[in-house]
Amino acid sequence: MPVFSVVGKEPFPKVLVAKNTIEGVVDTSLRKLKLPPGSYKLILQKNGALIDEDELLVALQPESELVILPEDEEWEMSKSITGQETPRSTSGQETPRSTSGQGWTSVTSTITMRPPSSGVTRTSQGLRSNDISVPWVSLACVEEEFGCCSPLKPRTLRTVVHVLANHLVSKNDFSRTSCNTIAKEVFIKYPDSFTIKDADGNVLSDGYSSFLTSLYERINFIKPPELKRRRGAKRQLIEDEDGDFEHELNPRYESYGCVAWQPRIPEGESRESQERMRGMAALDDSPDILPDLYDKTYWLQRTDINNRKGSLEEVLLLWPALKQTSFFLSHCAKLLGKDCREVWFESLQSQGHNLFKYLEDFATTTKETNHNRGQLMLCSSLLLRDSLQ
Repeated sequence: MPVFSVVGKEPFPKVLVAKNTIEGVVDTSLRKLKLPPGSYKLILQKNGALIDEDELLVALQPESELVILPEDEEWEMSKSITGQETPRSTSGQETPRSTSGQGWTSVTSTITMRPPSSGVTRTSQGLRSNDISVPWVSLACVEEEFGCCSPLKPRTLRTVVHVLANHLVSKNDFSRTSCNTIAKEVFIKYPDSFTIKDADGNVLSDGYSSFLTSLYERINFIKPPELKRRRGAKRQLIEDEDGDFEHELNPRYESYGCVAWQPRIPEGESRESQERMRGMAALDDSPDILPDLYDKTYWLQRTDINNRKGSLEEVLLLWPALKQTSFFLSHCAKLLGKDCREVWFESLQSQGHNLFKYLEDFATTTKETNHNRGQLMLCSSLLLRDSLQ
């Protein structure tokens, strides 16, 4: 879940909000900043752009700075600038700020050109920094579960992987070395949170290798398309300048081996239009209309499933037709990119004969074994009787 830094009309105080909808960010910000109730809007602090769609909010970089203002109030750049970092001169010294009894005064920014830092090297994959730190601020939404959950719940672990991957991608760093550095720092602080246990509670592994692999695969999935290796006639492992290996991924598949795990919203559609169609499907269960409505609202179905906070029962209350076999199989066909029934019948035809042959041979062998065992028992009984006479 994305984390944003939100301020009001004044540059301080700032609060962190972990929500993925405009309504959620506004409600949480009002509560944390103790603002009066009313109608508010969200502004992107760095350029003053109005954020009026949930899709725009989710697309922002992690820890983006937002300004919350009343709906009828205009945003002023000067109010935002005073809360930013003090600009530095070419000599590396900070430009002094002056204060008065009434608060901060305006600051004149100086644009400077710097030579590349010795701590940053250029690689074939982008800029890579030697100083990689864990974004603990972004992990604040799940930090409480590190101490109380051993191991972490799968949903929480997935959130941790996504936050760390987004952080490295925002740094334009896609190397396995950086993945190892940042994953090890989290693992050392919370080693019990990543253990892998069996059904009886026995520890099978410390879980570090699995955690590192998940993080590296997530980075390769979300990094810019132009930096991804294209699948050739023969699959290869290509070594980069640092000795890292990039694992090829099939571009057809998204997360978890699906082709449409979280699809894009159809062109010309919005969440509101999808919600209207869901309402129509709830009111009209006609077999002539319902399949078409469920086909058109696949994006909203996946969004509700992937963003749920509880069990799937909550989703089935919104989409009751998914309990029916035909609608469920149709949804799975879109998700996996193949007809599950055809796959089942093809597997049955190809493997059914082998399975039947195995069972037939097993039954024959078992029958012969039991017959031979009976003959041995009879002979043993006769020998025992003769020896006692």
